[in-house]
Amino acid sequence: MPSTRGRKPYDSTLRAAAARRTRTAVVQAFGELLVADGYRAATIRAVADRAGVSAETVYKTFSGKQGLIKALWD
Repeated sequence: MPSTRGRKPYDSTLRAAAARRTRTAVVQAFGELLVADGYRAATIRAVADRAGVSAETVYKTFSGKQGLIKALWD
């Protein structure tokens, strides 16, 4: 069993808060684009650019536009 002497326990509070902020920014960006330009124009790339994240982040978090629709609805 590895020793944890002298180590701080991992605290993911800041990481979880950052993830919530990112998720909120992406959903908000999607909603804004959806209203302004319609479903077709609200591409993953456009949402990512507007939210200031990578398209990969959007895909990993929401699995595409259907996931974004669900998150927006929720």
